[in-house]
Amino acid sequence: MSVGAGTALQRSRPVTTLRCVGTLDRQTRHHLVTVVEQMLRRDPATVTVDVGALELADGEAGSALAEVERMVKDAGAEMHWHGVRADHLRKSPTLRPRLGARSAE
Repeated sequence: MSVGAGTALQRSRPVTTLRCVGTLDRQTRHHLVTVVEQMLRRDPATVTVDVGALELADGEAGSALAEVERMVKDAGAEMHWHGVRADHLRKSPTLRPRLGARSAE
């Protein structure tokens, strides 16, 4: 590979995916936030979080998902949610599933 004078190499920003399984609640929310903080250190272009197998136990769980979305957007990355269900939206009404993604009740 040759690079001419005045040509800058652009580094490709990674796409990261996180699949959440189990129950998210007041006691476990900090684990999710910490993992996302670590993911954001890689400066991803897109962060995809699959919550299809995640149960939201309380309002703290819903607020954790909202915090994740805010963190990703503040980092300048695009946020995608997969597997968002009606019960997720009851606890975290600001979640916006990716258009075209499957959402189930």
